[in-house]
Amino acid sequence: MSNSHPLRPFTAVGEIDHVHILSEHIGALLIGEEYGDVTFVVEKKRFPAHRVILAARCQYFRALLYGGMRESQPEAEIPLQDTTAEAFTMLL
Repeated sequence: MSNSHPLRPFTAVGEIDHVHILSEHIGALLIGEEYGDVTFVVEKKRFPAHRVILAARCQYFRALLYGGMRESQPEAEIPLQDTTAEAFTMLL
């Protein structure tokens, strides 16, 4: 693993970059279906996701997924009408 990435702070030799490692692990969760607790349906395509990660990154998802509406129910399946599957993929 290189320290040369412009957004990664320099770490001394032998020092562990915990923030980068955590970011990689959370990123792997985001694109995997394992442990997903919500599914978005866009243009008949299913997008499994993790509500806590979405809520931590975006106020819209926090309100949608934890606001007490039907979307906040466990294992919810949420249809989205006003976007395309391609755009939603980029958003996630």
